[in-house]
Amino acid sequence: MKIDQNTLRALAAMDDVTLTQTIKTLAAAGGFALDPAALTHENLELLRTSLCGATDADLARAKEILGGKGV
Repeated sequence: MKIDQNTLRALAAMDDVTLTQTIKTLAAAGGFALDPAALTHENLELLRTSLCGATDADLARAKEILGGKGV
């Protein structure tokens, strides 16, 4: 998945069910196991707020952390 402002806006616009499934799919692809209890509506709203507030510097840092994977 390419990480850019358009992707972040698209993720933030997803309904809870779609966003939850997307998170689970991305986590599994990265080898992470998520606690399903962590994906509450409240936590998804916090995530949406973070996605909408991400700056270009935040994106650059994410790309650095990911080492260019999917970016």
